[in-house]
Amino acid sequence: MKKIVSILLLLIIASSLYANELSLSEILNIFEKNSTNEAKKAIYDKIQNLELENLNTEYYPKLNLVGQAQYQSEAFSLPINIPLITLPKIPLDQYYSAIEVEQLVFDGLSISRSKDIVESKEKINKISNETEKLKIKENIIKLYFGILIFQKQIDINNTAINDLNSKLNQFQSMYDNGILLKTAINQVQIEILRRQEDLIKIQKDISTLKSSLKQICGLENALFDVSVPQTINSSQINFDKRPEMLLFNANDELIDKNKSLVNSNYLPKLSVFAKYGYGSPNPNNFMKTGFSTFYNVGIRLKWEIFDWNKNFHSKEILDYNTEIVNYDRINFLRTVNSQVIEEQNNIEKYEENLKKDEDIVNIQEDIIKESYSQLINGVITMTDYIINYNNLQRTKLNIEIDKILKLESIYNIQLKTNNELK
Repeated sequence: MKKIVSILLLLIIASSLYANELSLSEILNIFEKNSTNEAKKAIYDKIQNLELENLNTEYYPKLNLVGQAQYQSEAFSLPINIPLITLPKIPLDQYYSAIEVEQLVFDGLSISRSKDIVESKEKINKISNETEKLKIKENIIKLYFGILIFQKQIDINNTAINDLNSKLNQFQSMYDNGILLKTAINQVQIEILRRQEDLIKIQKDISTLKSSLKQICGLENALFDVSVPQTINSSQINFDKRPEMLLFNANDELIDKNKSLVNSNYLPKLSVFAKYGYGSPNPNNFMKTGFSTFYNVGIRLKWEIFDWNKNFHSKEILDYNTEIVNYDRINFLRTVNSQVIEEQNNIEKYEENLKKDEDIVNIQEDIIKESYSQLINGVITMTDYIINYNNLQRTKLNIEIDKILKLESIYNIQLKTNNELK
């Protein structure tokens, strides 16, 4: 068992020698560089350009080929006979085909307002993209500080193992001189083995977190260490920079632009047209019963006078959407504000814990010194000594973890206010 543990520990040490150290800002930069969100932005631009091109085609002439064949029950004829005049008989079967050209002159501003909507939608897509990135960054920070905590556990455990190995030599000498029993030596050896086993478990947990970080950020491998980021001052609490707030504002803008588009339905639409065709009988002159050509040119006006309150209801729906956006904004602010308050309370808690734990460490170090003396003099057992020793190491670990958790809370506040992380 001891050989297996030693081999695994050697592998852990060897792998750490080839590990690069990455800061939080470096990992976030790698994520920004490899993020698929940036590729999505380029796609949004392409989609917008295509949609705008489609809208621009509305200004181009419309060219249509139309045709019709029909049979009717009767055709136009005079109810009386006119002497000396023979009118041609209009056939009951009629055919025609034509090319129609129509050019829009005035669209009631609907096209330009539709373009505004396309631009607003692209803006919303890009901001939504940023909200996704922010959520991923929150996960990155959680993983990063989780690795830091595990690394600190390894440091504390390694220090304890080295310290126990040093004391084991002293205890071995005492055993050789008949001061300690063999069971006392065995207990120290068992404690060292337990801590070595803990190292293996912790390293496995670190590997899991690093693999997750590697997948999220697109790192080349998971052979890296993380460094404690520098302490930063908590920023003034202001959520205006949050992409969610920008998203709410962009949705308000989109609703306003949709209202403008609805208002364009109240305006007339004007176009000019031309038609050139071939038919029988001639649609412009039924007296020409054979196949012949014809053409028409003119101007067309379309103005919807009554829409059965369709436009009014459309604007009413948009007003309701505005209310929904406002409610979403309120709920978001409540949620994120409560999260920031929780982080602020955590910072205060960690600061108080650090002050108390520092005092506890001083007391526990005195206890360890006294326990060592009592152990030599046979006043306490090795079990009592190890319990006191572990209590000291646990408090030291709590101090380091609280320092890291405090820093994590500061960075969480920084991220929740969408300030730059360093």
